[in-house]
Amino acid sequence: MCCICEKGFISKQDLMRHVLIHESDPELKYKFKCAVCEKGFRSKHNLMCHVLIHETNPKLKCKFKCAVCKRRFVSKRNVKRHVLIHESDPKLKYEFKCAVCEKRFISKQDLMRHVLIHESDPKLKNKFECKIGT
Repeated sequence: MCCICEKGFISKQDLMRHVLIHESDPELKYKFKCAVCEKGFRSKHNLMCHVLIHETNPKLKCKFKCAVCKRRFVSKRNVKRHVLIHESDPKLKYEFKCAVCEKRFISKQDLMRHVLIHESDPKLKNKFECKIGT
C-alpha cells in the first residue's frame, strides 16, 4: 500500500512504479533519459520504446510483424497482444479464466490482478506496503 495515498498494489513492482507519481524532483522521477532529445522516462522499457521514434529506417523502428496482417510493432509484447484481435474463438482469445466468477482474460497478469477483487483480507489484497516515511 502506498504510504502517501494509501492505494494498494498486488506486486512490489507496481507499488515502486506508482510511488514515482508522487515524486516532485524530475531528476528522480524521470531517471531514464533519451540520449537524442533528453526526454525523461520513469522506466527503462518506456525509454527503449521512445528511442525508436528517432529511428528513420521503418524496418528497424518496428522490428516485430503480425503474421496475419503484416502490421509492424515496436515490441514483441505489443505484437503478441495485437495478434489476439485476429482470433475469433473467445476461449483462445481469453484463455485465462477466473475460478471464482469465470470472467476471462487475455493475459495471466490481467487475471492475477482481477482475482484480488474477490479477496476479503486487506493484508492479502494489498500485499505490498510503501516503506517511505515510516
